[in-house]
Amino acid sequence: MKRLKITNDHGWTPRTLHKQERKIKNTLLRQRVMAVRLVMEGYLGKEVASMVNVCRQTVSHSVSLFNEGGLKLLLHRDFAPGREPFLTEEQQEEIKQLVLTTTPVGTGLGRRFGVEHQTPAILCRKALRCLHFPRSVAKTPAPQRAVVDTADLHIGER
Repeated sequence: MKRLKITNDHGWTPRTLHKQERKIKNTLLRQRVMAVRLVMEGYLGKEVASMVNVCRQTVSHSVSLFNEGGLKLLLHRDFAPGREPFLTEEQQEEIKQLVLTTTPVGTGLGRRFGVEHQTPAILCRKALRCLHFPRSVAKTPAPQRAVVDTADLHIGER
């Protein structure tokens, strides 16, 4: 089996990679940088794999990414685009403003969801979940809880 080799260090040394590695919060990305650094220090691929707790192919892939595009390509991650939103951006913004500025009873939404007595924040979360909004739009502040003073309660009295 061929030994893994850093063919282009892109100006990085094991020491500078170690400093960069400590700044990274994402565990997956930190493992990638650590794998490259250990290969750069002379460890075998399977040794690096056991130290970083990944498979040998993952170490090989990280090294090839680093050789190809440096740290920038090594830390780059593509995400799937996700589901197409049901509403347009304008419709989402309109509903968001409606939810933030009006009451459920005033808009007629309370009767639709059967929650006329609940606070707007609870209603908003229920309505937004039904409409499949992206998470950034669906986040609303938590409702305020009523504080009941136990001294005012008269247990057993009518």
